[in-house]
Amino acid sequence: MNTAMQTTHKVAALYIEKLRDMNYVDTSELPSKMMDEFNLKPQLAIDFILALETLDDSIDHINTKILLRLIDETFAQIRYSMDRKDKKAVSLITQAQEALNTVCPKLGNNIRVGLNQTLYDSKLPLEIHSVDPCNINQKRSQPIDIMPKLPELLESLRRQKVYKTVFELYEMVVPQFQAFSDENQLALIAEMGCSKKPIAHELSVLMLLHPKASVRRVVAKVLLQLADTKHFTPIDVRRLITLRNWVPVDERSEIDAIVSHLRRNGVSPAPYPSTKISKIVGSSTDGAGVLCVFIEAKKNNQRQIAGFLLKINVGIRDTSMVHKAPKQYLDDMINEQAKNNLPMKPVSKTYVNKIVRHFLSETIENGNVPDATFIEIAELVGADNWQPQALSWEAEVDRLREIYQDQLSDVSIQRSLQRSGDWHMREDIAHSWFDTGELAEQVVIEAANQHESNPSASLEDITTRLLMKDRLDKWKWVLLFTCLWMRSQQVHELTADLLVVLHCLDKQIDVAKIPLLENIAAQTAANVCRREMLLLL
Repeated sequence: MNTAMQTTHKVAALYIEKLRDMNYVDTSELPSKMMDEFNLKPQLAIDFILALETLDDSIDHINTKILLRLIDETFAQIRYSMDRKDKKAVSLITQAQEALNTVCPKLGNNIRVGLNQTLYDSKLPLEIHSVDPCNINQKRSQPIDIMPKLPELLESLRRQKVYKTVFELYEMVVPQFQAFSDENQLALIAEMGCSKKPIAHELSVLMLLHPKASVRRVVAKVLLQLADTKHFTPIDVRRLITLRNWVPVDERSEIDAIVSHLRRNGVSPAPYPSTKISKIVGSSTDGAGVLCVFIEAKKNNQRQIAGFLLKINVGIRDTSMVHKAPKQYLDDMINEQAKNNLPMKPVSKTYVNKIVRHFLSETIENGNVPDATFIEIAELVGADNWQPQALSWEAEVDRLREIYQDQLSDVSIQRSLQRSGDWHMREDIAHSWFDTGELAEQVVIEAANQHESNPSASLEDITTRLLMKDRLDKWKWVLLFTCLWMRSQQVHELTADLLVVLHCLDKQIDVAKIPLLENIAAQTAANVCRREMLLLL
């Protein structure tokens, strides 16, 4: 083993040893003490991936669980870096893929299963390039032995209650499918599509939301060739119509052809199931541009909790569904978010419909599709109108301006701007209202240089203008979504002040003259300096 590889393995071993010393048992998340003591940099993902070859093939061994959890956490850091469009993100993805290519042929099947799940959860453009795991000696293009047995296997798992719904099955199957070549994945999907087993056929329809575009684009063609009406149900047709609007435009024609064929043969879409929504809560939009929604509904006298994250310039991110939830489950989730200082409040279904349609359009614009679980959520809330429709920032501000017209005199504007200046610190409105990443670091350096060259110029003004030069579009949307959130259900008493900030941005007033933006820039600079100090410790 070369010296560089030995060093890599020592780095991973250090983190594993530290976590074991902390009696780390719950591998669902890293302990806060660990996050406080170590700066878990995204580039450590490469070290952790390469260290996988030092493990035996036991997925249940604590060292394996810890290392996969560390990989998951560093993958999340890379994902945040990609969302911010940091230049280093592209390089990190390339290095991570090279590390996977190096180590994966040496891994046993059990470790590969865990790694496949981690890759799937990360939503990063990474994959395992290797031969199919069911036969390590076969060529990628050869058919796989499991194919004819798959529908029966899925049915057997259903009888054993390994999964409750086809959506849970999808989340189980897709990560492992991605260990196969595209050709073999499509062959498996075709086998499910022509199966007489209902669960296999349902799953084949959901594969139209496969995360890998090269597979997803062919699935519709495969199903079109198999469009035997006796296998498709009204529920299948309803889902086809729904997800047709959730895929990129150039992937819709084959789905349209399937639906038309089924309609001509008398298979109509099933209506959305009847459910009773008992509670909807949503969060404010944080500094990363993320907001979340939780929905509690009753279906067949069972309480179900749906949740999803939305991110500005990204789209629909993480989705979840809890079946047979205890009575206090949602309240406990809200209390947990409160501990993390994330503001949440009851919101209306109208508000949720509006933001979902917008973020669906962003998802598609980025060439992605929502998780299959998002269909389950849409069916739970009866959201037959969840179709992509981007909001116009200007039109929304105009609409809000009409409501608060009496707050827009010169005197009222100045008072509002002063009142909202410290809102980045208000726990009932804001959470982490500052910027991070390469751009934030560059802004702090450039602002210091400009101030040194011209000491009479305000450092605060310089920092604000430099930051907002590249981040203003994001902050305009953060503030707009926060304003819409404040108005939903029960209108917050300070909503008009935030509308004034939006009004000033629309009128292109100097950002350095808007106290809230100036304080966001100051908080950004403070956060950068704090991180730099931690790196020196």
